[in-house]
Amino acid sequence: MRIMLDRAPVGIALFDVNRKVLRCNPAFREIYGWNDEDIVGLTPPLPESQRESWADLVEHLQAGKSFVNIETVRARKDGSRFYARISGSPIFNHSRVLIGLVGFIARADDGGHSDQLELKNLESLVQSSSDFMCVAQLDRKTFFLNDAGKDMLGLYDEAEINETSLEEFFVDGDRIRIKEMLHLLPLQKIGFTTQTVRLRHFQTGHPLAVSCSFYVISDPLTQEPSSFACVAKILESDETWSQEDCRDEDAFRSLFRNAPVAIVLVNTSGEPFESNMLFQEMVGYEADELQRMRFSQLVHPEDLPEGRKLFLSLIEGKIDRYQVNKRLMSRNGDVLFTKMTVALLRDRDGKPSYSISMVERVPQSAAPSAV
Repeated sequence: MRIMLDRAPVGIALFDVNRKVLRCNPAFREIYGWNDEDIVGLTPPLPESQRESWADLVEHLQAGKSFVNIETVRARKDGSRFYARISGSPIFNHSRVLIGLVGFIARADDGGHSDQLELKNLESLVQSSSDFMCVAQLDRKTFFLNDAGKDMLGLYDEAEINETSLEEFFVDGDRIRIKEMLHLLPLQKIGFTTQTVRLRHFQTGHPLAVSCSFYVISDPLTQEPSSFACVAKILESDETWSQEDCRDEDAFRSLFRNAPVAIVLVNTSGEPFESNMLFQEMVGYEADELQRMRFSQLVHPEDLPEGRKLFLSLIEGKIDRYQVNKRLMSRNGDVLFTKMTVALLRDRDGKPSYSISMVERVPQSAAPSAV
């Protein structure tokens, strides 16, 4: 038995109830990066993101149940993380009190991203749902769409789905708004809910009113955003559409108010009618003061001609977005060197409504330029 354990290709260990290693085989030490050093008597590191899921597994063990091939993330001795598959069986004393477990661990070397890993585990649940569900990479290219979503879109070819950006599932009037919202989501690392939009049927062109929720999926190794998830529910009536539409506007504005970048909304007349606190602090004006100004009053005189030209092209619908290095003037006269990303937002009928500008400070050496 000892020879079998020592030569086993998977890590095997005997733990107490606090995950302290009582005995283990060489493969277990090697997987956790201890090599020939003794891990007995120590507790292998556990990533903070996995503590809650481990507590759930302990409850499972206390109920007398084993767990098999759970895909998760673990940490080596040096703190580096790796994908793993773990299994465990409970050990009880004569009083039926949990005193430990036998654990098994193997590296998951199939290279799957966390979003793909979760989709594999949840595929049966997702496919049985009547709601639209899809997942897209950070470049917004879709790589998963459930069966209900395919039916709503009239889109069944996997190759075509994988070539389609997430915002292209929606009607023209909603695409720019969704695209800009997705640009903000990784900065927030939170979900954005009650987004009311219209899906488009690829065969008939018929719009379908839905209440949408968008989420960021983070990689468990790096905790960095890795993809987007979208869930949509069909709205039952025009009254529901109207109510959701109002909540949509509130949620969208709440998103940019709390974003970690300076953001300002400018109407078609060039007036900054709404801004977040970071933008107000940057230029030194309160929100109500900005509402009584024209945005051109904040722009350095030498940058005004090019700025007006770009803004007019945007508001006239000739372009949907642009990026420009622009000098702004603060209230106290300081010259602020910035990079502005400006996008056009349209109303439900597809007509230009207002622009959203994300403003970042850049080094003084950055010369005015537009993309």
